[in-house]
Amino acid sequence: MGIGISRPKTGLTTSELKLFADETHFTADQVLSIFHHFRQLSAIGEDDGVIDLGEFCCAIGMDGSNELSRQIFRVFDTNGDGVLNFREYLNGLSVLGLGSLDEKVKLAFRIYDIDGDGQISREELAQLVEASLQGHGSTRRVVNSASLIDETFRQADVNHNGFIDFSEFRQLAVRQPAMLASLTVEPQRLAHITGGGGEATREVTELRLGRSDTGMDTLGQQEEITPME
Repeated sequence: MGIGISRPKTGLTTSELKLFADETHFTADQVLSIFHHFRQLSAIGEDDGVIDLGEFCCAIGMDGSNELSRQIFRVFDTNGDGVLNFREYLNGLSVLGLGSLDEKVKLAFRIYDIDGDGQISREELAQLVEASLQGHGSTRRVVNSASLIDETFRQADVNHNGFIDFSEFRQLAVRQPAMLASLTVEPQRLAHITGGGGEATREVTELRLGRSDTGMDTLGQQEEITPME
């Protein structure tokens, strides 16, 4: 049985620290710092030792009604109980902050594949691209969002079946790693919560995911923006 936090805890045992460090990209000291960060988040609403959607959105700096934030939360919530325990939060944060390209591609694909059928449709891609721009408070507009989707599918949908499967998605991400920017924790914010040596800060640190404030001719290529007519 995995280690989960079902009730508020004030610390982690040595064995828990080692286990969590072994299965993530964090050191034991960083795990302890993130635990204190997690405890602060979990106490924003009810101090129940888990993070709900609203508390999670406080961490990533997005609105709970935004589909991208809701989908990231669902992917983090591996046991599907509607809340994040510390292990789920830590593992997701490890990938967003320090994960390899392959780890981030796998996570990103699960996020974009909203219905979980193993492929990304045009509708799913359009829904999350729009949510990404809205969720980060973008004040700039994509020249033509339909053209963005068309160009992404032109490059990624190699077998021309109208969907992007994992292999096709990975090939696109390898060519254009910038497409994962909106699913990456900004390094300075990650450093802030992992560099405290286990000391809890007075205020909750907002992690905030990477911004996508510029337009793109595909998910990963940026171009000069002019307002839509």
